[in-house]
Amino acid sequence: MSMMKKYLSVNWKDFLLMALLPAGGLVLLELFHALGNGLSGDHAIIYVGGLLFPLMAGGMALFSSMGQVTVTYDQSVKLGRTRRETVACVLVLCLVESAFAFAAAGVCTWVEGLLGAYLWPALYPDALPELLFLNFFPLWGQALAAAICPLAGFGFGAMIHRFGRRAFWVLWCLWMAVFLGMSNIDHDWVDRILRTADISLLPLVLAAGGVALVALLLWSLWYLLRAPVQA
Repeated sequence: MSMMKKYLSVNWKDFLLMALLPAGGLVLLELFHALGNGLSGDHAIIYVGGLLFPLMAGGMALFSSMGQVTVTYDQSVKLGRTRRETVACVLVLCLVESAFAFAAAGVCTWVEGLLGAYLWPALYPDALPELLFLNFFPLWGQALAAAICPLAGFGFGAMIHRFGRRAFWVLWCLWMAVFLGMSNIDHDWVDRILRTADISLLPLVLAAGGVALVALLLWSLWYLLRAPVQA
């Protein structure tokens, strides 16, 4: 337990960053909100934090976990910690940081809801709600993401530790392909696919994803418990 406290205290900047990023995003959103309402004759109350902040938290949890495996793991082993102790502490640290990131995202979403419910109607009584993304992701979905993102990041970090730059660039290309593909995809085509898809296949797809994540995690644990560390 004392060792885990040391890991948490050493990584205090990670927690600060995970709090400041969504808070800064909230401030910028509300500034643009105020600017838009001030310059436009059509006043609106916009809720986008429920979509933006959980996505931001998931990204921070994923990349932070990758960094913990590729950097903190080596540093800890070099300082004389056993691999078993290091792997356990790093994995717990990844999960704690992810929970904190999603909690910070939830607080910022809640604050956005308060501003939309009290501040903007008081300033602009004729304002109408638009872009209602306040509760875009259900709580159970965010809780699931708070567990999946750090575990996936832990596994990806182990891949980078094992295969080096090759794994990094493969993961980077996959990441960019997903997000560029999502931004350029034909949404009408997606709607047609979803309407005609066999919904009974969804549990099978989710199960396959779960099996892949568990396999990646098990391999990561196996590898990191015996991984070489460069001096």
